[in-house]
Amino acid sequence: CIAYALAVSQSPAVAWATTRTVSPTGTGTACTSLAPCDLQTGVNGATSGDVVSIGQGDYALSGPLVVNAPNLLITGYRRVFTATITSSGAFLVAGTGATNLIVQQLRVVAETTSAPAISGNAVTLRSLDIASSAGANPVVDVRDLTMRSTAVRTGAASGVGVRTANATILGSTIIANGGTGGR
Repeated sequence: CIAYALAVSQSPAVAWATTRTVSPTGTGTACTSLAPCDLQTGVNGATSGDVVSIGQGDYALSGPLVVNAPNLLITGYRRVFTATITSSGAFLVAGTGATNLIVQQLRVVAETTSAPAISGNAVTLRSLDIASSAGANPVVDVRDLTMRSTAVRTGAASGVGVRTANATILGSTIIANGGTGGR
């Protein structure tokens, strides 16, 4: 697939190991294109160098995806937003072991007022559309952030779009209604 070839060519020093395929109706633990699993199972079973391929459709999370594997690519299907993930809390937390995490080509709606939609260290966000009602919390709270072609929006009057240290932000839009665009 062209999207995977592009992701691999833009990710230096990572040899992608296994592709774990997920779908909104996935079941079981095989996580293959013929037998996809659900999103949480796909992420939980990922190990260093894996690709979690998120198929088309709408996903609903009751809690955050906690990623602890290093060198992981979590990617939607192609360059258009065909997968929408709605979370009642935070969407993604990059744990202490999750270095060189890349998340791309997804639409994320985080319906939370208690936690950032995305948090952690050493995270790359590419081609994402992130919307949150995160209140006083930042929508993205990542140290060592790389963000490309990503839109971050908060609808809260006191919302903060991005809080980071050591960031590279290219071709992205940060909109905070009544709050601060970034810190």
